[in-house]
Parts: sequence; structure tokens; C-alpha cells
Amino acid sequence: MIASSVVETCKIIRDPAEFLALEDEWRSLFDRVPSAYLAQSFDWCRASWETIAAPRGRRLLVLVLLGGERAVLIWPLVEAKYGPWRVLRPLGTEASEYHNLLVEDGPEATRRVSTVWEMLQRSRGIDMLNLVNVRSDMALYGLLTQDRRYRMRARSPLLWVRWPHATGWDGYWRSRSGHHRGRVSRMRRRLADRGRIGFEVVDCADRFAGLADWILLHKRAWMTRRRLGSDWPFTAPYWEFLRLAGRQIRGRSRLAVFLLSLDGAPVAAMIGCIGGKRVEGLIGTFDDNYAAVSPGQTLYAECVRWALEHGLEFDFRFGDEPYKESWANERGILVSFSRPLTVKGAVLVLLLLARQRLRHLAGRLARRLPAPGKSRIKTALTNLIRKSAV
Repeated sequence: MIASSVVETCKIIRDPAEFLALEDEWRSLFDRVPSAYLAQSFDWCRASWETIAAPRGRRLLVLVLLGGERAVLIWPLVEAKYGPWRVLRPLGTEASEYHNLLVEDGPEATRRVSTVWEMLQRSRGIDMLNLVNVRSDMALYGLLTQDRRYRMRARSPLLWVRWPHATGWDGYWRSRSGHHRGRVSRMRRRLADRGRIGFEVVDCADRFAGLADWILLHKRAWMTRRRLGSDWPFTAPYWEFLRLAGRQIRGRSRLAVFLLSLDGAPVAAMIGCIGGKRVEGLIGTFDDNYAAVSPGQTLYAECVRWALEHGLEFDFRFGDEPYKESWANERGILVSFSRPLTVKGAVLVLLLLARQRLRHLAGRLARRLPAPGKSRIKTALTNLIRKSAV
């Protein structure tokens, strides 16, 4: 109990029925936080629970801070079992979404986050807290970096476009390098020579599902050809999540497909989250038959411009691939943290840190290998590391 002008109480929800009963309060809080990410919405978390967490045997642990009768903070987590260890991790797709608390804006926000933070660290029967994909501009990041008991296990650069409102699209476009602008314009002209270019944002449930399947097919083929990437985005649970979320999430924050077409047929597409102050690019791909004219660059030009026209940032998310660098004008970092709560948890953290070092060594080794065998060996090492993932 916290002394305040309004009495605040914190409760822990473990029962799925109580979790579902939070819907109205959750939606109300989400609507009061204009900067909230789509992954913090009730619909996203419900779809994640139904398609991924519950089928995997996770147990709910949702922290709710009430100010009087109104929810002012919601932190959805799940308890996962890995061998002898019990680990708390965010409720979500267990993929790449950002992690943060949903907390009402205002002067009390920092204190409220600290309150539930201290409560969480006293959780019984939990060996480790595993808080992944925390942005450096989130309040949670500040708490984690100030606590010496937390170990930073992974860092990745973040790139996004923040708009120069005084100059709009023209000012932003002029700020990009001449080489980049010239290449994007040239590729668009070459694509236009092949037919009529179309662009639209699709959030109709039926069309979303069909286009999501198209993206899955082409993305998987592209990654297979290059021996790259994670299997997780192509698993049945993740795709079931996308289909369910595409049907259920509506309103100002939603999933959509950003579609580039040629004579009405898809040539490039991206699944994106529209919400808060931004568009987040989740999964993008293109038809390899058009690789010579880089339809992905034309798609990103349309996506970035669409975001600008709707007063939104465009978030390329983690990774500093050259094509992202060409578009982005803001940088940050994405960090994953672990905090042992028991002796067993401390052992797990050491194992995870060792895995991180192995991943680093695998990358260094791959860079020194001759080209013919480099991709195969790198893929084998990456898959070996991934199989032990927490």
C-alpha cells in the first residue's frame, strides 16, 4: 500500500479468466498512453497468450497497479520452465517485439514503475528474470542499467526515422545522401518500366491473411537461398498469432500489410504495426523475380512517406543493415537483461553469458573462413546456439 492522494494497490493476476476480465481496464489505460506500442495492447497480449504462451505451458503473471478503481500500470509476464529453471519473461510472441510496462503518463509514472519493479524482484519460486528487447529510450531501461544485479546479455543497434516537421518530406529527403536518393529514384523508374506501380496499406482481415501468407512464402524462400536467419517467424504458432492478431486488432493501433504492387500483383510487402507515434516494420520481403529493380527500396520509400503524412515515425527496429542506415536519421540501442533471483538462477545467467560469448566467437570465426564454406558453417553454429535459447 502506497501513501498517495489516491490509494494505490498492486495485485498479481495468475488466472487466465481474470486476465481476460482485465480487457476494459487494459483498453482504457492503453488509450490514455498515446506513445504506447502495439505490443502493449490487450489484443496483442491476448493473441500471444492463446497462440504461443498457453500452448507452450507458460503460466501467467500479470502485475496490475490500481489507483483507486482504475488501472494505472499493467505489466504482462509469463513464467516459463526451462529444465530445472523457472524464468519470468514478457508475455508476447517471444520474437522481436519491444518490451516495456504500460503505465499512465504523468509525474507519478516513474514512482509507479519503481513500485512494481521492487515487487517483481521479490517473486517466489522464480530463478531468473529475463527482460528482452528493452529500448534505450524506455523508462525500464533506466531502472535496469542502474541495478548492478542485472546482466546485459545482448545489445543491438536501433534505427528509425524521426520527422523534421518544419521541412516535411522534402526536407527529410534532401537530408539523405545523393547516392541513396539517386539509387531509389533509378530503381523506381526501372520498376515503372515493367508496369503500373501501386501502393496501399491493407488492414482488412481477409486480405491481411492472404498477404501474410505471400510474405511468409517469399521471405522463407529468400532466407533459404541465403542460408540466413531464424526459423521462429516461419513456425506455425507465430503465423497463427499473426492471423489471429490481424483479425482481432482494430482501431488506431493495428497490424497492417504495406503492399507494393505492379499491375495489381504483389511485388513487395511488409507486415507493420501502426500505433502510438510510429509505424514498426515487422517482416518485409519481395518477389525475387524483380530483384534486379530492388522493389524493396521503392516499398520503403512509400512506407516512410506514408508514415510522414500521418504524423508518425518509421521504426526499422533492430539491426544496422546498410539499407536501414540509408533511410534512418535516429539511432538507439536495444538491450536484453537477465537478473538471477536464486543460486540456480545465477548458474543459468552464467550459462547464458557463455552462450553469448560463443555466439560472438562464432561470428568472428565465420568472418575468417573462406567464402565457399562460410555461410554453411555460420548457419550451423547459429542453429546450435539457438537450440539452447531461453
